[in-house]
Amino acid sequence: MISVTALFLGPAKDLTKVESAALDLRVGATVGDARRAIAERFPRLGEGLSKMRLALNQEFVVDTQVLRAGDELAVVPPVSGG
Repeated sequence: MISVTALFLGPAKDLTKVESAALDLRVGATVGDARRAIAERFPRLGEGLSKMRLALNQEFVVDTQVLRAGDELAVVPPVSGG
């Protein structure tokens, strides 16, 4: 098992009611696996999670990126401006 930290920003933080959470995942888990684990643990994110980008150690990544122990995964909601 590996442990990664999920950080929740903006509306994601409002929906989860936490700033961060530890995720215990299998060795070889991907960002997509983490996305599914987050969806299961925080169902209030709902369908919106599929529209949110994930940043691994402060860089946006695709769901096929493999995670390592100690990684930090930020959940970044879409942003709009005016």
